[in-house]
Amino acid sequence: MVSGWNCGGFWRLVVDRVRWSLIGFASLFIIVPAVAGTLPNGASAINEVYHEWHLDCRNSEDGVKCKISQRLLEGKSQQVFFRIEFTPMASGEPHGLMITPFGLSLVEGVTVETSGETVGDVYAFSTCLPTGCEAPFDLDELQFKNFLKTENVKFAFTTLKGKVVNFQLSTAGLSDALTRASFLMK
Repeated sequence: MVSGWNCGGFWRLVVDRVRWSLIGFASLFIIVPAVAGTLPNGASAINEVYHEWHLDCRNSEDGVKCKISQRLLEGKSQQVFFRIEFTPMASGEPHGLMITPFGLSLVEGVTVETSGETVGDVYAFSTCLPTGCEAPFDLDELQFKNFLKTENVKFAFTTLKGKVVNFQLSTAGLSDALTRASFLMK
């Protein structure tokens, strides 16, 4: 035996390295199922447009979260004048939120019309933030079906000076955006 050379320790080291190499190589072939609640192809976010509606989905710790929104811009300044968002919920009907500009009579709220009929009550403002004043906009199943059937939904609110502001939003593409969001959130 050569002095200072421990053959038993050498072979133990070789065997350990081969064993760990084989374990590492074998682990390449283990099939791991796709994690539910993540966007396809490893994406961290998806942004798509459906006519006037924008779909924005992102991965989160709780799974995929999506918002569908449409906004109106003021003609001259191109500032956001009105924005509406829908967040798909597990219950089926999405949670809605309207964001309006400042200078409105908060007491008057926002009214919504589809096919000439008022939808729900007056939607009251819940808070005002730097981005504008917010009014929750939740519809029951029948109201939401009527909302989707109407080509243009009419909204109205009153300024502090008493002027009623009326405008319309197109619903074209909203149904497709909701279908896509439901698919991505599975």
